[in-house]
Amino acid sequence: MARATLILPGMLHESIGSGRLRVEGRTLGEALEDAYRRVPALRLHLCDEDGGFRVHILCFHNGERQPLDTPLEDGDEILILQAVSGG
Repeated sequence: MARATLILPGMLHESIGSGRLRVEGRTLGEALEDAYRRVPALRLHLCDEDGGFRVHILCFHNGERQPLDTPLEDGDEILILQAVSGG
């Protein structure tokens, strides 16, 4: 089981009280599930009704978009970005 850091955008800091959360898992998907267990509100903010990321959410693993079955190693970073639009 690897330990990684989940980095959240400023708009979600209130949900967890911080912009960073230590998570564990063998894969990127397991680490995100760990985050959802620790902070259930994150699933509501990040996922749609089908369980996938909402259309305005991007997830990067060590700076690259990767599938959720990507293996994790200790010290990895998972970055969540929310698209912002307006006009």
